[in-house]
Amino acid sequence: MDRQEHLNKIKAKCLANIAVAEAAKITNVETMMHHVSINIGDWVPVKTPEIAAYIAACAGPAEAGWRSTIAAVEAAESLGNTAWGVGLGAAIISAWPEELL
Repeated sequence: MDRQEHLNKIKAKCLANIAVAEAAKITNVETMMHHVSINIGDWVPVKTPEIAAYIAACAGPAEAGWRSTIAAVEAAESLGNTAWGVGLGAAIISAWPEELL
């Protein structure tokens, strides 16, 4: 896959992750302790408040990371084939290998 296709897939994956996160927002750790969606349609019990708290603590930073990645992809695209655009695109792609997409 070429550079632009890879960046498009990264952006699409981030947008999909954000959509899942927004659909599954749980602010009450007590509620989360009963079940947590690991994958769409795959609900597993969470037995300890520590695990539930960890998952809740990761949700916000993960969303911020996906939003930052989208912004970085858009910046790389706007810079085109300049040294900055190519370098930024390469850095993003190295952080998001194909197996993550």
